[in-house]
Amino acid sequence: MKNCEGSTQRFIASLDNIVNHYQNNHQWCHPPSRCKTEPYYTLSRTMIRDDIAAGLLKKAIKSLYMYKKPGKYIHCLNTHYIESFHNTLLLYVDKRVHYGEKTYEIRTGLGVLDWNEHVDRPVSSEKVFRRAAQTRNRAPERVLKPKTYSFVITLWDIYCNFLSGDIQPINICDNIQENHVEDDSILQESDDSENEESDDDI
Repeated sequence: MKNCEGSTQRFIASLDNIVNHYQNNHQWCHPPSRCKTEPYYTLSRTMIRDDIAAGLLKKAIKSLYMYKKPGKYIHCLNTHYIESFHNTLLLYVDKRVHYGEKTYEIRTGLGVLDWNEHVDRPVSSEKVFRRAAQTRNRAPERVLKPKTYSFVITLWDIYCNFLSGDIQPINICDNIQENHVEDDSILQESDDSENEESDDDI
């Protein structure tokens, strides 16, 4: 979809080329594709060698709604980065937990820092294994380099500098501190009132 450049003809041609791709014929594949750029590329599924199987796949592709109505799909983009960001965000903001507003903002910010630092990190190696439920899967799984989490060290340095006075607090921090003082005074008054009631009960 992302390579059709808004052309329905190119979109249809890319769908028709799926059969050629899985027959290990990459003549019409898009130039930046892995099958064109990687010398030791391996098909993600078992190569199609039977003409009947190829015909069945062609029939299945042509029966798709996107094949019949290509105009509705020519402007679609890759959602890889959105899905990657959501997966990272779930590490910090669990969907099953209710967070307060400030806690949610802090955890979301940490998720953003994590994703910004580690997105598109390079591959260290590849591992090959077979799943019983996916017998046709032949593609090796890429192993990414470990995360560095350097943003944690940066945040810690900022926090320590703030405590030591090297970084001056911003106005919003002063306002928050003033609000805390007011809240403490209110709590103190409520404690005194509770103590007075307890004395009356005695």
